[in-house]
This record gives sequence, structure tokens and C-alpha cells, in this order.
Amino acid sequence: YVGAAVIKRHGDVYVVQWACGEATSGVGIRKGDILSVGWYSEGVRGVTVYVIQPGPKLSGQWTSFPGNGQKFPEVLEFIRAFPNE
Repeated sequence: YVGAAVIKRHGDVYVVQWACGEATSGVGIRKGDILSVGWYSEGVRGVTVYVIQPGPKLSGQWTSFPGNGQKFPEVLEFIRAFPNE
């Protein structure tokens, strides 16, 4: 799939919002170069674990419940920063 994501730091955590056909929201915790995000969308819950790479780029895998028990790849690439609010 193709979509967009907005990641915003909120204290010690990160709020993530994806737009990829349906609105999905989550909250994440960073430890070193790993960002782990739990998310919810239309009755489906899931987790995505990213490795933070140069670029910056986030490369990871996600899974959901209910689901088929598989992991799926996901890559987020930086496009631009939003102005400070």
C-alpha cells in the first residue's frame, strides 16, 4: 500500500497517524534506533516495529489482530517537516 504518516513527539512518547485508505492512530516508544508503535484502526489492533535508519527512514514490520499471524514489511521515508505549532 501507499500512504502518508505523521509522527509527532509528545513528551516521552511518539504519536503516529497514518493515512492509507483508512485513518489509523497509534502511540510509540523509542529505545535507541528502534521505534515500536501500537495502533488501532476500525476494530483492528496492531503493532509496528521500526529501525530508524539514515535518511531519515524507518524500516520495519507490522502485524495485526485479528489477522492471519503473519508479519508484513513497511518503510516510511521522510518527506518534510511540518511547521511548529
